[in-house]
Amino acid sequence: MGERDMPEYSIIEKEAPASARSKSTLYSEIVADFLEKHITSGLVQLSNRKPATVYIGLKKAVKEANAPLKVRKLGDEVYIVKK
Repeated sequence: MGERDMPEYSIIEKEAPASARSKSTLYSEIVADFLEKHITSGLVQLSNRKPATVYIGLKKAVKEANAPLKVRKLGDEVYIVKK
């Protein structure tokens, strides 16, 4: 068997840059605002965002905040509800 030509390459030690995407504080602010209002449930309306995007963003924010809340999506409406 003949020796195959291997491509030349090098690996240089370098710290990887931080992610260009930052965590969205918008959804965290919505969760905090909801908790401050002392209500049991509320409809979240966000312009220029699809309901599925709002739902996912709020679910992540609730989980990160360890808040006693549930996020529900009914049709095109997204609700935050206290557990």
